[in-house]
Amino acid sequence: MNLNRMKINCTSLSDQLKHLTEEELRKMLLDYYINNLDEESIKEEFKITSFSKLSEVLPKVSFNQCSICNKKKWMIMPERDKYGENFYGLIVTNIICEHCLHNEDYLNCKCENVMCLDRRETEKEKKRLHQETIKKEEEKELIEKIRRNQERKEKKERLVVEHRSLANKIEEKKLDLKQKLFLGLIVKVCYIEGTRELNFSYIKQRPAPSDMLFWSIVNYLIVERLILPSSSVPIENFTIIEGDKVEYDITTMKYKININPYDENYYYFIQRLIYPKAEEFLEDKKFCHMIWKNVAIDEVTSLLYRRLKEAGISYEPKEKFYRVFDHLLDYFSIRQIYNFIFKVTARIDKRNKDAFNLSEKIICDIEKMGEKAIIDNWRVKPYIVSETESVLTRMVFNNVLGIGELAYEVIPTPYL
Repeated sequence: MNLNRMKINCTSLSDQLKHLTEEELRKMLLDYYINNLDEESIKEEFKITSFSKLSEVLPKVSFNQCSICNKKKWMIMPERDKYGENFYGLIVTNIICEHCLHNEDYLNCKCENVMCLDRRETEKEKKRLHQETIKKEEEKELIEKIRRNQERKEKKERLVVEHRSLANKIEEKKLDLKQKLFLGLIVKVCYIEGTRELNFSYIKQRPAPSDMLFWSIVNYLIVERLILPSSSVPIENFTIIEGDKVEYDITTMKYKININPYDENYYYFIQRLIYPKAEEFLEDKKFCHMIWKNVAIDEVTSLLYRRLKEAGISYEPKEKFYRVFDHLLDYFSIRQIYNFIFKVTARIDKRNKDAFNLSEKIICDIEKMGEKAIIDNWRVKPYIVSETESVLTRMVFNNVLGIGELAYEVIPTPYL
């Protein structure tokens, strides 16, 4: 630091310092603040006899002058421990002029100088204009945000309305057997007569052997636009995802049937859906065999899942489960495979908590038992499960195949 910039007020020195020259005073201040010498050593060197603290007799100093009155701004020196060794901070310390009361921080200045007053007013006006600009920008951003939100809202409403529009209904005569069966199932388990809506919260029966199969059927009907979200459902229940696609929770949504009955009689249309005629389905042997086997696979897989759950094993069936049962159903009936499941699961070691390995072992044991029964030509007894059958199973076995309980007892076949 260039200490020559520091001016010392030699006109108002204390009696203990009057014998010192300006250069000696400068060196004393340097030793005190910069070199951090002991006070007693400084007093001894400069022959200062005061018993007071050195800081109490130090001269006033000035590092700059007032920009208004051009007089020096004298500073009473602080104790050394206030700043420690950092004497440099004194240079930038803002001192109010003792002559005209001007503060270089002019926004906080209270002097009456015309130039300073003008500068303060100018700065205040700049600040006001700046704040006003900020406010206008914020208002502009808010208006833009509201506009974007309104556009998104209107776009969402338009997309949802288009998505669930019943303007282009599918003709009943164009429905294939799969669509009729699945639509009939949904109508049978959750159709509300008064509103003509499908509401899954009203389901009282087990719709399909497994929940996974049921919701895959629901999803299929949605994708094929055979059922559409009802207009009674608030817009808030929908979200718009990338590509302007409408998304929603299919399990809680209410739906309308997007079908135009060929006779324009809705009562008989619903009747045809929930009570399909076997004669119509049996004309397509391939479809009947496919749906029989698919329901059978889901029935035996669901039984295995329930048996695992009863044993405290929470493990969702995997593809291997379905593949094994698909193979065994070429040789055994549903109730014969029930027999395999009960025999194998009866030997479960409940102390084994490794769900993955245990379930894998069980399906492998069922596969081995089935393969041995095929090779050795076992006569496998049917095992009857007393649990209530699902609505889909009942519809397929009774209304589609027309053989009822026999569908449990014989191997699924296309030759009906």
